[in-house]
Amino acid sequence: MQLIVKPGVLAGEITAPPSKSYTHRAFIMGALAKGKTTVQSPLYGDDTYSTLSAISALGADVDTGKTSCTVSGRDMHTPDDIINVNNSGTTLRLMAAVASLLDGMAVFTGDKSIRSRPMQPLLSALNELGAECVSIKNNGCAPILTRGQIKGGMTFISGDISSQFISALLIACPFARKDTIIMLASPLKSRPYVDITINVLKSFKISVKEEPNSFYVKGSQSCKGIRYKIPGDFSSAAFPLVGAAITGGKTTVKNIDYGGPQGDRVIIDILQKFGAKTVAEKDSVTVSGGDLSGISIDCSDIPDLFPILSVLGACAKGKTTLKNAKHVRFKESDRISTMYNALKKMGTDVKEMEDGLIIKGTGKIKSCTIDSLGDHRILMACAIAGLRSDKGINITEPECYRVSYPAFLDDMKRLGMKFEIKK
Repeated sequence: MQLIVKPGVLAGEITAPPSKSYTHRAFIMGALAKGKTTVQSPLYGDDTYSTLSAISALGADVDTGKTSCTVSGRDMHTPDDIINVNNSGTTLRLMAAVASLLDGMAVFTGDKSIRSRPMQPLLSALNELGAECVSIKNNGCAPILTRGQIKGGMTFISGDISSQFISALLIACPFARKDTIIMLASPLKSRPYVDITINVLKSFKISVKEEPNSFYVKGSQSCKGIRYKIPGDFSSAAFPLVGAAITGGKTTVKNIDYGGPQGDRVIIDILQKFGAKTVAEKDSVTVSGGDLSGISIDCSDIPDLFPILSVLGACAKGKTTLKNAKHVRFKESDRISTMYNALKKMGTDVKEMEDGLIIKGTGKIKSCTIDSLGDHRILMACAIAGLRSDKGINITEPECYRVSYPAFLDDMKRLGMKFEIKK
């Protein structure tokens, strides 16, 4: 199947979908808390359903409603079967650490993409803290087996491969018997996602103390269920906002939370620097197209924006440099290489670096067929590029957007995108 996006302009108003990152963490903390947690306005997508399935397998009671989800935590137990996280790397990493709290074994696997994503730094850290965690194929990737229990202590872990390793430890270690010190063996990339984790933990009254190049987590903590509202997602909002900027349209996205730690909120500043017109209000932002010129962007803290920023650079005039993004090679696809190949097919002059791309944009996008490799952010970014193309862009695996933005096509249609899905 293919998604075929026709040239056009994005204009109108939509509501940002709930944050996937916050939803994962709220569901998991609800499972670890005593009593009932009501997660308001959660994101129901393929990835977060994987997390709900995983916490259910470990004993949590889950009741999904249209506008909220209730998670009733209780004493967790080892699962009766293998836990398949499908395409959700967040589920794999966070839940592997949680399963390491159990006095028993759990096995996690996933799809082809998941089985190639690095896990060894987290497995090694959990082993240092008292668990027994192994990659079953001995290649540092899923399938993995965890055997508890982590006890606490000190561990060293890389911070430049995936911030999810750090988040996983921060979520699990408060429930270990002893205190834990998490030492960063390399600088922390994607820092805002760790801040999101700490923000959610704080809401559940779980204490984490940050120290120079380390985190101190007191052991034997406990928490009670709460009501927790999920904020809107800046990384998803970036797609319609960039769409308006590159097509000369005018789009308003509501349900924007400026006060939280989401790193992707910098998309508003980035669009301004490119030359788009932006108007930020209390809980919304409006972006209008303008004369766009390329800039240099440090992507170390905004890996999820990399694909759509690549498109923005191609649709601007002059040179755009996306740098410090080596860690995006370890996402659902190698997003540096995938976007390099996509932009080349679109007729863009682009150079691939180890940690990013140098894009010499002309504002012109050539009609072509792009392989999304099942990566939701690649698919959505290339769909936005199709709006600026001469005759349209065809993109493979058109349903993978459901991972993070289930209403993507509905929202884009509301804003004027013309598309069809063909077998």
